[in-house]
Amino acid sequence: MRIVHFVLAPVILLACLGAELLAATPAGKGVSAGDPQLMAEFKATDTNKDGQLSRAEIDVRVKRMAAGSKQFTPATAKTLTDRYFALADADKSGGISPAEWQGFTRAIASRYDTNHDGVVSLQERQAARAAAVAEAKGR
Repeated sequence: MRIVHFVLAPVILLACLGAELLAATPAGKGVSAGDPQLMAEFKATDTNKDGQLSRAEIDVRVKRMAAGSKQFTPATAKTLTDRYFALADADKSGGISPAEWQGFTRAIASRYDTNHDGVVSLQERQAARAAAVAEAKGR
């Protein structure tokens, strides 16, 4: 189960955090890593408006997300929050700056943008998730 969390965490986070953004893009084409909508998402998550995402703010956000039709358990939500911080908090300050947010999002997007058009399409997200699930099941 631990492998599944670490393999799937970036895919799940991209899929869940990007779902609202994908809904706002024309014809489900996807989200550009430099899209201003990402900053709108950052600001929506930054509930105390201090310009940094705290672990508590990310935890609230993750707890609202679901994988398919199922809500994450508290333990899974904590694991995803911890994994998110391990990957996104580049300077290990305990907060995620807008630059770290965009850098992390760009890194994930570039990993899953298989045709290198600057957009992670719905098909690319689905393919990335399927690959991660297959890899996790194979271990």
